[in-house]
This record gives sequence, C-alpha cells and structure tokens, in this order.
Amino acid sequence: MLNKKFFMSTALAAMMCLSACTHDEIENDETVSKAAEVTSAAVSAIDGDSAETADNYYSDEDVLKLLREYFKNRDGFSGRYIEDEYSYELTVDIGKCSDPDEVFSGLDNEYLPFIRYLRIVGLQDEDISFVNRLTNANVIIEDYSGNADFSVYEDDWILRFDNYMGGSLNTVKTEGIWFDNYSGEYPLNGLTETEIKNFYFNDYSPNVDFSALKDCPNIKVVWLEGGVLDAEAFADVLKNSGIEQLVAKVTNYSELYGDTLMKAAPTKKISYGMYTEATDREKLHDGGLALCTNIEVIPNWPEENTTDIWTHRSSLLCRFSNYTDEAKTAESVFIYRDNSVGVARSFSDPMVFINGDAEYPINFTVDAGETAYLDINEEIFDFASCEPGTYKVFFDFGDGKILEQIFFIGLDYASDDYWDFRETSEGSNTYELTPSFMNAEQQEVFSKAYSVTRDWFWCSRYLSEEEAAKLTADEFLAPIREVFTEDYTMQKTLGFYINEETGELQAASGDGGTNPEYQDGLFFPVYSDENELIFKVVEIHAHDSDLYRVWPEEDNFHMVKTENGWRFDKFDLWY
Repeated sequence: MLNKKFFMSTALAAMMCLSACTHDEIENDETVSKAAEVTSAAVSAIDGDSAETADNYYSDEDVLKLLREYFKNRDGFSGRYIEDEYSYELTVDIGKCSDPDEVFSGLDNEYLPFIRYLRIVGLQDEDISFVNRLTNANVIIEDYSGNADFSVYEDDWILRFDNYMGGSLNTVKTEGIWFDNYSGEYPLNGLTETEIKNFYFNDYSPNVDFSALKDCPNIKVVWLEGGVLDAEAFADVLKNSGIEQLVAKVTNYSELYGDTLMKAAPTKKISYGMYTEATDREKLHDGGLALCTNIEVIPNWPEENTTDIWTHRSSLLCRFSNYTDEAKTAESVFIYRDNSVGVARSFSDPMVFINGDAEYPINFTVDAGETAYLDINEEIFDFASCEPGTYKVFFDFGDGKILEQIFFIGLDYASDDYWDFRETSEGSNTYELTPSFMNAEQQEVFSKAYSVTRDWFWCSRYLSEEEAAKLTADEFLAPIREVFTEDYTMQKTLGFYINEETGELQAASGDGGTNPEYQDGLFFPVYSDENELIFKVVEIHAHDSDLYRVWPEEDNFHMVKTENGWRFDKFDLWY
C-alpha cells in the first residue's frame, strides 16, 4: 500500500510539473461480495481479537469486506470499495458520531492503510484529531461551513475540501490545500492567517473570484483544472500576488487568453492549456466514427506524404475510423480560426479554401469497419497564407453529424527529438530549430540557453566533487551569465551549485523528468519591443500516444535587453 506522503505527493506533484491522474471508482461496495465468505471470528478479529489470524489468512478483498462489516452498523459511518485500488473510502458524518476516536481505536492498525479516503461530512467545530490514525488516507472535508481546528491535523502536505461552503481556513497548517467542485459562492475565509503555499482547484465553477489568493502571504503555486478561467481577472491576481507558478488546464482554452496571462507576468512560470477529461475510448467515438489528424501544420515542411500522423506536418492529414457496420460519407469540410473573445470557446472565423468558398465538397467515403486517410493539402487549402495560431477542422457527414479536431498552423517547430537537426527527405539540407521571429542575437542566445539548460537544469542535474574542485564559481557561472540575467542566474544556481553561505561552487546531484505525454511543439511570439520579447511553446500532448485524446498546453519564455545584450529571465525546457 502507498503511504500517505507518497500518495498525496503524486496528487499535488501535479502542481510542480506533472500530469493529473484519475481513477474509476465503484459507486457501491457490492463488488466486495465476490470475495470469499468471512466468518464471524474473522470479523471479530478486526476489533483486535485475532489480528494475527486476519493478517495471515485474508486477502485485500477480504480485509475490505471486514472493514465494511465493521463500520456498517456504526452511527455516522458509511463506506464503499474502490475496486481498481483495492482500497476503501470511508465517509464520517461527524454530527452523528458520538466519539469517532473511540471507533477508530477499536480498529487494528494493520487495517487502517486500506482506508485510502476519509471523507468528513457536516464538520463545524468538532475535534478531528482522530484522522491522524489513518496515515494512508486522503482526508476530504465535504460541505465545510464551520470553524474547525485544523492545526491538530498532523500531515503537513495537503488538506482537501469538496464543495467548500465558506468555513474558516485560518487554522490550516498544511503546505497545500485542494478544492474540489468550488462554486465560488462562498469566499475563501481566513487565508491571510495561513502559511499555505500550494492551491489546487479541480472542477471549479465559472466566474470564480480568485482575488483572495492575492492576500495569501506565502502562496507559490496555483493549479486550476477542469473549469472556465477569466484570464483578465486572473492576470490581475498574477501581477499582485506571490504566485510563482500557474498551471491552468481550462475548458475555455484560447491562445488569446494564454497570451493575456503571459503578458501579465512574463517572468513567472505559466503553463496554460486545454482541459481534457479522461474518458473511455468508446466515448470519444461519435456514433461509431472517430477522427484524428496531425496536430500541427508547418507550411512547406520538406517531407514526403506519409500516413504517420505524428510525423506528418506539411499538410493536414486526417485519419477516419469507421466502427459501424455501414459506410459513412463526409460530404464537406470546413476550417475555422480560433476567434475566442468571451468566456465560451468560439471558432467563428471561417477560412476560405482554394475554391474561394468557406466550404469544400469532398464526398469522402469510409467503408464499414475500415480506416481511411484524407490529405487536406495545398491543392485544397493554402496553409501558408494563414496567420499562425489555433484552428479547427470540421467534417459534415450529413444528418447533423459533425466530426471535429483542433490543430495549429505554425512556422517554427519545437523538436521532440532533443534538438537534433532534421534533414529533408532528399538529405540535402539541415534546419536549425531556432524561432524565426527572433533577430540574430536573440537566436544565438536562445540556442545557448537551450544548451545550458539541458546541461545543468534539466533531468540529471549533477556536478561531481572532482569537477567542482577544478572550477571557481565564476568560471562555472560564466556560460550561464551569457544567456541569463544575473538575478535569474543566481535563482537557478544558488543553494544548489553555489553554496549560499560561502558563494563557492559545490558538488550537486538532483533528478527531474520529462513529460511522457509530450508529443510535439510549436513556437509562437506573444509580445515584443526593442527591450523585451515574450514567446511561448505550444506543446502537443496525448495520453499514451492515443491519437483520439490530444490537447495543447503552452509554456512561456521571457527575454530582456540588458547592458550586456539580450538575456533570459524565464527559460525552461518544454518536454
């Protein structure tokens, strides 16, 4: 079984670089009935009579059955079995329990780790110190509107609230706090008196006012997932708070909104992207039809046509899968530019095809049970004349049936093959992957910044004792100072490669990781003048390379003109 620290760190790691995980939960514990019959003697074992017998002879399923039997007749307690985790979610209606601590004290410690989730309902000001007996549990406070003392909660990592209803948070001492289904109807109460650093909002309602986060004195990270985000309002929160990192996976994804956030706080770490709910593959098929495309189009990309969706870039290659028992025909195709201007996502800017119309007839048939490819190339649509950005393709199959897919048109490719030069199909030319919207000096600094980051601030951050002894701190920092501002150089190195007390170079070792869901990426400019450049990488992600579930995320970069030339004060690798 996972221990509590490890389980919660995987949930909130999330906030630092990661990806969110989901699990399918069984809505009742009838599944447990498949387990072997448990004798009354075994049931009594859970009260402490025969712990050794239970430990030696009963499986995980049996233990969960025992837990259900133990709690089912106790006032205020109810539970359910989570099949894929072999664990138990226990709900405690705190107002109906005379003494929860006494109930848990009668439960042998060896069974406590099987309670993975402890949900407390109806909490006002009751003592919740009994939760500390469950060292493996994710504690969730549901419908909280009281004045509870959370300082008794011994875990220092995270506390979770479901449907928060305005209860006091001033005694929360955990490093992070997680809100599920936050309606925004009730303001966050008491944050100015806490030391909370990390905030997670999952499936929050539209138009939530996040301005209270500006008053949280120790705030560092905010993670928003599965809701609508008012980019203008949150830009103000970014500018006027201690937030250092924002991760926003939103249902109203728009390149305009992403740019708004990045312009507001160019030196803060911003990851802005589209929210995709993890669903079964069958749910992604629209009436037995599925569509996937290469997610980016780079006009005039030197390649031969291919049916490999992930390597095709010169045009929009569309793969249709027909899971029905009859042929399906796409009558026409439309392409729209992302013209989002409000809260609702909108593709309201129709593009014109080579025939001069916004609709192009194709009459493309996909036979029953078959897969077929359609290449929308320069003979059908002029990609090179389009402004780089976000687009969507729509196929009309008649009778109101539409298939659609988001894609990007760009000029500068952010390689997923670690900066190797790419050759044309003839092998005659190579292409250096530096953004074309930069001037020559900026491109040189960018290329060096990439190398420096890859060498010292990427997955394996390592400097041996022998290497550290050969160099002074200034010698080590010299190539880093050529690409980063002085403040950013020290932010990257102080306390790791550079000793904070002595200022000397020191041996260091650390490990990071790449994003396994990253597939491809494109560079886009956001803002520039003679002294500043903001740009971003639009990263294309997929679940386990599943072409039916694709979504974009954006990461920001910032350059400034200094007395020593152009330097970065925000630069991270994007894969």
